[in-house]
Amino acid sequence: MTGPTLCKMPCYRYIITDALLYREQKAPFQVYSKRWQSMDIVDIPSSGWASDETRTIVVSPIHADAPFQIRVREFIPVEGDLLEEQWMTATGLQRISLPKYAVADMQEAARDLKTFIEKNVWNFINASVQKLDPLFWETYYMAFRHIGNAQV
Repeated sequence: MTGPTLCKMPCYRYIITDALLYREQKAPFQVYSKRWQSMDIVDIPSSGWASDETRTIVVSPIHADAPFQIRVREFIPVEGDLLEEQWMTATGLQRISLPKYAVADMQEAARDLKTFIEKNVWNFINASVQKLDPLFWETYYMAFRHIGNAQV
């Protein structure tokens, strides 16, 4: 083809199933704790708790009204646990102590989180995509309509 060219940018065509929506890794992110060296769901051993009392906390992302409840318990710190956050400001190094609480029951939390994600995926997509380009919104909306109409 000859003639004027509007753009010399190449056309990239990717296979959507080749996209990764998560980080593949052998162990959890080691910044918060170095206790776990695999992705297996493992509870803190019974000797690792400072108290038998559990508390329920509620967390929610800023951009979506989707609160998630999780049971936590006070733990006994071991070497490698993050117990303090630090950051730099114009006035120097700032620090804050972190509460020594961890997920009380990892299996229960995993089940609850799976249910939470299934119930709230629409809230997250709506909050994340709705105000973007209408093409994004219509693409996600069409996919959700298809899910609702698909015969299994």
